[in-house]
Amino acid sequence: MLAGGLMLLAAVLYITAVLSSLRTLKTWHSVIFLCGFISDMVGTHYMYLVADGVIKLNFHSLVGLFALAVMGTHAFWALFAGLKIGKTHELFHKYSRYALAVWLIAFATGIIMGIANH
Repeated sequence: MLAGGLMLLAAVLYITAVLSSLRTLKTWHSVIFLCGFISDMVGTHYMYLVADGVIKLNFHSLVGLFALAVMGTHAFWALFAGLKIGKTHELFHKYSRYALAVWLIAFATGIIMGIANH
């Protein structure tokens, strides 16, 4: 239950951060990106514990681990993009759409697998 709640919190935070920062990246967006990433990391850890410390290699686990890495990169990139150093700000907004899409695929496959297993 805790793991699912953390994943849902991560979804709300991440979607809010991406959609609200599409035009201009502000400091509070970076904070929400980091909070979303932390929620996702902790939720993923709890899911790992619920699965008795076993990671089954399947589409969801592969996409999920990739999405977690993408989300972490995105969260830390938000800090630098906010400083508007070079083209980091410009590239950040282009990357955001793809990062969100990858993360939503992982989130959706987790829900589908969770429903299928219960």
